[in-house]
Amino acid sequence: MISGSRKIRYISTLRLRKLVRDSTDFHTWGIELLKIKLTDEWDDVSKHALRILAEACMSPINLDALISFSPDVSALEKHSDGRHLLLRMVGREEGLKYLTLVGWMATSLREWKEYKNLDYVARVEHALHKAMTSVIKRTGLGFSIVSDEGVNLPPHLYGELCKTEQGCDILFKSGDFQQLLDKLQVVDVSRPALTSYSDEDRIELGGMTDRQWSQLHRRSILWALAQVGSSDVGYTFLKSHYPIQNFINFASE
Repeated sequence: MISGSRKIRYISTLRLRKLVRDSTDFHTWGIELLKIKLTDEWDDVSKHALRILAEACMSPINLDALISFSPDVSALEKHSDGRHLLLRMVGREEGLKYLTLVGWMATSLREWKEYKNLDYVARVEHALHKAMTSVIKRTGLGFSIVSDEGVNLPPHLYGELCKTEQGCDILFKSGDFQQLLDKLQVVDVSRPALTSYSDEDRIELGGMTDRQWSQLHRRSILWALAQVGSSDVGYTFLKSHYPIQNFINFASE
């Protein structure tokens, strides 16, 4: 499965998808195999291994197994499925320890502060708009909007961090949480450098008026704070530092 021909490695990888769904002890042997396949020299093998691993790690026991094998962060960073896995690892105590140890956490905190919070809300709102308007069916009374696909919210760094008390402590000590609260009180039209965005996003964001930019900026803060309070631990943390009613008032404006 690991050292055979390309065809054998590819077919054996696809076989693991069925085993993920059928096996009750996949975490004891299958996760390690997929973790090794992430660094396969053939892209078709590594990409499919990552997709299967992302599906498998929807189960906490499989996610914990992956963390125990100290996966190659650079291999996971190559694709969105892998980046989402890294974020989900943050929500587990051992995953947070590992990602802090290898330096990934410090880099990610800086990136989310600089531009990924904005990127997150822009992408989620685009997906929500697309889902709500993608299917229009004519009825006897006119038009009704019907969506045949939902929107699964991708993991958010602050939401995952605040699933554990250790993560809440990291976010608080970074100063980023307090900065969110401070900026919520003012109209901010300052713009981050757009060099980290795709050409399409750069054109769209660069063409915004100051008012549009300010509104997006505020929504990104509200989304981030909502993510902080999306777990029991995070809600307790949020409530201890900020009146929830104030948050509701801002969100309803």
